[in-house]
Amino acid sequence: RVSTQSTVSSGINAEYGYTNMSDFEAEHVRHFMKSLYTGSIDIDNSSFRELSKMGATFQVEWVRSECHDYFLKAVQTMRSSDLDKFKFVMEEATYARRVYKDSYLVDIVTREMASVAPEIRDTNITLHLRAHLTSLSVEELDMLVKMSSENCVVLLRSILQFLETDQGCYHENVKYLLDRVDLEFCLEVDSTLYYSLFDRLESLETLSSSDLREILHLSNVTTRHFIGRATQPSAPPDNSIPNLFSGCLSEVVGSAPDEDIFQIIANSGRIKSLYMFFEALSAYRGRIHPTVGEIDEVIKKRRWKPVVPVFFERMEYSSYYSDYRYNNLDHIRNNHCDNSDNFLMEFPQKIRWYEFFTNDCNYTFVFSQFGLTRIPGCKSEDGKCGICLRVTAVSQNDPDAFSVELVTEEGVYDALQIHRHPEITPVRVHLALVSTRWSTFENSFLRKPFLTADGVRYGGNVYSARSSETLRLLAYVRVR
Repeated sequence: RVSTQSTVSSGINAEYGYTNMSDFEAEHVRHFMKSLYTGSIDIDNSSFRELSKMGATFQVEWVRSECHDYFLKAVQTMRSSDLDKFKFVMEEATYARRVYKDSYLVDIVTREMASVAPEIRDTNITLHLRAHLTSLSVEELDMLVKMSSENCVVLLRSILQFLETDQGCYHENVKYLLDRVDLEFCLEVDSTLYYSLFDRLESLETLSSSDLREILHLSNVTTRHFIGRATQPSAPPDNSIPNLFSGCLSEVVGSAPDEDIFQIIANSGRIKSLYMFFEALSAYRGRIHPTVGEIDEVIKKRRWKPVVPVFFERMEYSSYYSDYRYNNLDHIRNNHCDNSDNFLMEFPQKIRWYEFFTNDCNYTFVFSQFGLTRIPGCKSEDGKCGICLRVTAVSQNDPDAFSVELVTEEGVYDALQIHRHPEITPVRVHLALVSTRWSTFENSFLRKPFLTADGVRYGGNVYSARSSETLRLLAYVRVR
């Protein structure tokens, strides 16, 4: 307990009385109390967690700030292979996420590691797995999968190295990684490594019958999908933003009974991203009640990338989770939202609905990679990057003429003096049309607008040439 006679600790005791410090280690409590007297604090890897916890518990903002700066510096100075430092930031970030449901430190690590030279990042991941593969938490494994998303071969190579040691076995963490790595990509870029890995797995003496069936199934499914994809004829490029004007969701679901709707949505080819999946679930709230496990299984099967957190907050306010939000909300926010590769951009001017539908126009969204995200390989000296969307107006003669496409011609971006990142493809752009009158979230599953004698009909509303109603144009963009 902390003595109430201490003038330094009087602020703490005023709120907590005799404060029980049994949740903290004595050595770090003494360090913390001394810092309150001196006004300065020394932090190292061994004291960071306890000091950070006490700073948060007792709301000592300057201690919390010092801990934040210490952690950020540890991540930002990781520009060479440093196993101890890498282990520290991984453990502390995942500890905060697991215990406090706070992904802030995870976001810092993921964002900063994206700017590290790939060979350094891959080396750190390899050394970390070599030393700690069987003891890593699920949260750490998830972070490693995310960090290696552009070169997941490094995970397969590390798994093979582990399997070739005397301790090599079909460990739960090996299963977890193989279940989440893009095996088709690995087969495409390094088939020798891929086949060597599965040969080694099948030769393990400790495999059970169920383990062997699982390995064979994983290998067969991956190979079959890869061969099927390779033999498909190439289609002409389609730069249309996939989430808009794809038809009514009722056409997908039809008259199916409530118990079948979730599976229909989960398997629909019209739903191409996690953004669209959440919107589809929202459209049938009250009729379907998927569990966390069911949602996770679909996302894993479809290999959808996370959404930007602010999108999910808007979905929350739309009452999607009104009947079971307290069971699912935190899990989905922590596992399927990501700020490191996602961000929201808004076109700076409001647009009249009628003009948006009836004018051929380009809409440019500009962002600074230094202010929002760090993108490896960016060629822009001033960090000025962006995307341009081309609207083809609705036509009286051709109801299907209206479209919104991602502009890919380099000349357009040169004229705008912004850098285009080719990795931002149409499927990584989710567009939302938001009414400034109602501030409502626009659902993707609406038919294309069409002209009538009174104006343009869209989503049950008619916008005439005299109408002053406006919209906000939002673009949720994934960089990787």
